Amino acid sequence: MINSGTATQLLKNLYGIDANLTRLYGELDDNFLAVTPGGEKRVLKIMHVGCDPQRVDLQTSAMAHLADADLELALPQPVATTAGEAYIECDVGGRQRLVWLLSYCRGILLEDVTPQTDELIRSFGRAMAVLDLGLSSFTHPAAKQPHKWELTRAAAIRPFVQYLDSNSASRIDTVFERFERATFGKLEHLPHSVIHNDANSGNVLVNTGNDGRPVVDGLIDFGDMTYQPTICEAAIALAYVVIDKDDPLQACAAFLEAYSELHALNSEEIAILFDLISTRLAVSVAIAAERRHEDPEDELGRQDREPTMRALSRLDRISPEEAEIRFRHACNLRE
Repeated sequence: MINSGTATQLLKNLYGIDANLTRLYGELDDNFLAVTPGGEKRVLKIMHVGCDPQRVDLQTSAMAHLADADLELALPQPVATTAGEAYIECDVGGRQRLVWLLSYCRGILLEDVTPQTDELIRSFGRAMAVLDLGLSSFTHPAAKQPHKWELTRAAAIRPFVQYLDSNSASRIDTVFERFERATFGKLEHLPHSVIHNDANSGNVLVNTGNDGRPVVDGLIDFGDMTYQPTICEAAIALAYVVIDKDDPLQACAAFLEAYSELHALNSEEIAILFDLISTRLAVSVAIAAERRHEDPEDELGRQDREPTMRALSRLDRISPEEAEIRFRHACNLRE
């Protein structure tokens, strides 16, 4: 773990910026919020040892592509070093690490907003559709590198259920079994694109709209970007939308109404969406359990999984047929 003193000196040496640094959460990397004496904010990222430079290039290239598309979304942008580089490899504490700096996007995280009204969720759906349209023309070779959080690789995560208690393990394994049996084989033939792949409520930004109401208008953390069936993007977002919702189908419908107005979904995508939502929740629980097994102090592993398990329980009480009908109606999809 890199200390703030070392990070502060890196920021000064590479970017010519004096700032106070505060550590931010990172699953693998060392991240810091940098605040200058004048109040300007940046995010300094020091990647884990062995990080492939192409993974960083993927992110910086995608952000530049989206900036050129002028999407009217608040998205971070890379800040060049004093030498004009988007990222740089240098010695940090005796190890080679990739270092880069991002602009700061203001806003409240969606996970901290209550209540999450249908109107707010619709704005989330619209924001994700805008993002997916912006990424639809983006390509990068690193996007096709295997990634742990890809929904298409859920079967590789299934063994992690062994780190759960017996009751939870059984429930989560049932989700994985259903995915492998009924859904996995259908993914290959669906529309694919590069997706953000991590629109969880801790990465989604909410600000006050022109009408004075809260609106989702930005997204951060492009570290999990990957080339996947595009429907996985909506499924991942909806996996977090349904958490702590008394009527998860209504919440999903609000999201899909706005999403599909800009980014149409086909019948094959709608047919598997409900199962993909459950699968993402199961993946989240299983990976957190594995991380806690490897390191009991790991922040991801220590996260409370009860909200996710409650969401899965609510989804278990809904038939896939009912969900598909609601989703088709929300997307104004007719036979």
